[in-house]
Amino acid sequence: QGKVLRMIEDKSVQRIGAIRPKKVDFRLITATNQSLTDLVHQGAFREDLYYRLHVIPLTIPPLRNRKEDIVPLCLHFLHYFCQKYNLKKSFSEEVLAEVRRYQWPGNVREIRNFVERMVVMTPSSTTEINSIPVGMLGEKAAVHELPIERTLPNLGSGRLSKEKVLAALLACGNHRGKTAEYLG
Repeated sequence: QGKVLRMIEDKSVQRIGAIRPKKVDFRLITATNQSLTDLVHQGAFREDLYYRLHVIPLTIPPLRNRKEDIVPLCLHFLHYFCQKYNLKKSFSEEVLAEVRRYQWPGNVREIRNFVERMVVMTPSSTTEINSIPVGMLGEKAAVHELPIERTLPNLGSGRLSKEKVLAALLACGNHRGKTAEYLG
């Protein structure tokens, strides 16, 4: 462990089997969602490593403290995923208002995943996404409480349409196993 710390400080690496370390030019960037200072005080993080890493600390507050960033991030990811899937979609003002109210405990990753799900899960003919299905923003979807007739009208015994499968996925919280069982 001491050798690794020296290599970070000396900006060098040593290949397996090599005799001498080789100088390299790099910047080490690390990230965490925990307080390293607290972890050092608790003895859960090495103090010497902390001081080697803690050169230029940047603290980025969570999204719930940066409400003004939520809509631009949603729109950025909407544009990205529409291009990726060759679709044209937009969010209604109601959807954007609901997105602003949500706390986003998963921060930017959660927004990215949410927007991709919204783009992919809405029918390709939909150009404006007007509502957020239950369960898409952290609420627990109560699948067992929804009657099949309300969730999937005219299921029948024939071939399932894409819309029926997508509706079942939404009703089952995007869990493929539960959806398959739900659809029989």
